Amino acid sequence: MEHKDIKEYINKLKALDEKLNPNNISDNFVVELNNVLNSLNKDIETELGRKVQSVPLMDVNFKKLHPDAVTPTYAKEGDAGLDLTAINIISNDLFQITYGTGIAFEIPIGYLGFVFSRSSVRDYTLHSANCVGVIDSGFRGEIEFTFNKIEREETIEYNIGDRIGQIVIIPFPKIKLTEKKELSKSERNDGSYGHTGK
Repeated sequence: MEHKDIKEYINKLKALDEKLNPNNISDNFVVELNNVLNSLNKDIETELGRKVQSVPLMDVNFKKLHPDAVTPTYAKEGDAGLDLTAINIISNDLFQITYGTGIAFEIPIGYLGFVFSRSSVRDYTLHSANCVGVIDSGFRGEIEFTFNKIEREETIEYNIGDRIGQIVIIPFPKIKLTEKKELSKSERNDGSYGHTGK
């Protein structure tokens, strides 16, 4: 895009800013703003010669509880999980090992954190003790990972400084339960495990 084109968009946005009434945002204002932004997006895509994937950003506060704590990061563009790094071993016995990350999250209300192992766990004789951890929005404690030892005598364990897990933060609905005498019919109905065959 040329400089004059960018300047034109800036002027359009400034004009909209002057029209903005924070106490009463009209539908017309929203439509106008949306049109300007869509037009800008199309011009950028034309310039780049490809579609621009817009991914919404959500602010999530976190705290380092230990000076060695490592800021959670995405390993690659498009990853869903933020990697978490082991900074110490909290406990280690014949059956289990628990690592600390030194990281606590403030997950927004209406969201939850799912804590998973990373795919690298297959290189170790460990598996996550609770498979998937659920971090509620009210929890402010350290994210820890406990692994069961598969081969207790010769366990291959993560080292301090290794990325040992990941957290995925997603929205969830608040459920309002309604008790009914009968539930609606479905193709499966009450068919249980393996009811559709192999």
